[in-house]
Amino acid sequence: MNLPNKLTVFRIILVPILLILLMLPLPAAAVQISAAAVFLLASLTDLIDGKIARKYSLITDFGKFMDPLADKMLVLAAMCIFIERGQMPAWCAINPRAGCEYDYPPQPKDGAGFSVFLSAMTEPCPDFPISAPRFFGLRRSSCSVSLR
Repeated sequence: MNLPNKLTVFRIILVPILLILLMLPLPAAAVQISAAAVFLLASLTDLIDGKIARKYSLITDFGKFMDPLADKMLVLAAMCIFIERGQMPAWCAINPRAGCEYDYPPQPKDGAGFSVFLSAMTEPCPDFPISAPRFFGLRRSSCSVSLR
């Protein structure tokens, strides 16, 4: 197993740690700082493993499959906790367009109907190929996270 794949596995291991930190009955500031540190560490490992894999041609089938999966696991874990705490509306977890410049829900054009709606909901956001800006809702979106 090469270094980028080890970093991906490490990021997957950080997901339950993030969940445990966010569920501990500690003061809000301590929880938010420690959880933000774990999320930042996981995000940095994502950046580093991608750069290493591309620079040294260490791209593997395992990495192609697990790297995006690890990203989604990390973001969805944080989103689930925010939803549970009431800091984020639940519909944000099922809106793949959150953070895109397009408004939700997309409006069908020229009578194309529901197929346009489905394709708009399943296409990746063209402006932000990485998950963190989409998660934090940078750009126009009606999905917001409140950190109390």
